[in-house]
Amino acid sequence: MIETVLANGHTRFLRRPDGLLIELMRLRAVCRRQKAAIEQLGEDVAMYRSAATALTVQNIALREAVAASGGQSSHTRPGNRVVTS
Repeated sequence: MIETVLANGHTRFLRRPDGLLIELMRLRAVCRRQKAAIEQLGEDVAMYRSAATALTVQNIALREAVAASGGQSSHTRPGNRVVTS
């Protein structure tokens, strides 16, 4: 079969003896799945970039707050010891 698109937008299939239509349909299905996966990955990358930017801004604000307090900060290290720097 051969797929043809008529002027009215409808699709028509003509028979082919070599079975190429099945391969064509399979490849188109693969492409559709890959397109969906790529679009989702693009959305994920955008979300991670946005989160990284927000964390950068937050980190800058925290560093400025530490600098404004004269460099005195306290935080907990592994082992639950409180260390003042």
